Amino acid sequence: MKNRLFIFISFIAIAIHITAAPLTVNGQDINEIATPDQFVSFSPTQDNHAIFIQLHNRELTIMPYIIEPESMAKFRHLYVELLNQKSSLAKMVAREKTLLLNSKNENIHKGAYLYSKEEIALKAGTLLKLQHAILVSNKITLETKQLEASSCYFPYHGEIKIKGNSEQSMIQEIIFNLPEREEPCFLQCKLDLESGSTEDPVICFGADEVGIRLHPDLFE
Repeated sequence: MKNRLFIFISFIAIAIHITAAPLTVNGQDINEIATPDQFVSFSPTQDNHAIFIQLHNRELTIMPYIIEPESMAKFRHLYVELLNQKSSLAKMVAREKTLLLNSKNENIHKGAYLYSKEEIALKAGTLLKLQHAILVSNKITLETKQLEASSCYFPYHGEIKIKGNSEQSMIQEIIFNLPEREEPCFLQCKLDLESGSTEDPVICFGADEVGIRLHPDLFE
C-alpha cells in the first residue's frame, strides 16, 4: 500500500512539472523573446515615464508607468527634506573604492546616506530593506533573497543591479541604466527574488532601460 501511494504521488509531481507553461512577458511566450542566458530588456519611450515590473504566476509585465503629479511632488519634496537632514542621517562613506555592507541575515537601512566613489554593494542573506535612503555612487549592487525599497533615491547616473543571492533564484538579475539627469532616480518595490514574485511592483523612475535575467526553469 505504501509503495502504491509513493508511485501515485510521484506520478502527480511529474505530471505537474510537464504541464507547467513557460513564463510569459506581456502575454508573449518568453522563448520567443530571449534564451535563458539573455536579458529581457525594455526602454520607456518618454523621459517622464517610470519603469513598472510585476511578476506573478509566471506572468511578467514590464511597461511604462506614469506617476501622478501629486505623487511626483511628494517624492521630490521628501528627497529635498532628506538632503536638508543629511547631518542627522546614518551616514556611511567608503574609505576605499567600494562601500560593502554584508549581512548573513537582514540588512536594513532606514534614514541612511551612503556614498562611494566607485561602487556601493549591499548584501543580505534574507532581507535587504531600504527606506528613506540616498545611495550616491555610479554603481549600486543590491544582492539578496528579498528586497524592500521605499523612498530610495539614487542621484548619480550609472547602474543599479538587483541580484538574487543564489543560483536557484528565479529572478537572477534586474539591471537599471541611469542616464545623466537633473533630478535623482528613485526606486520602490517589494520583491522576492528567490521565488520570482513581486508583492508590490518594482517601480523605478529615472532609468532609461532595464534588463531582466531569469532562471532557466521559467523557460520550461
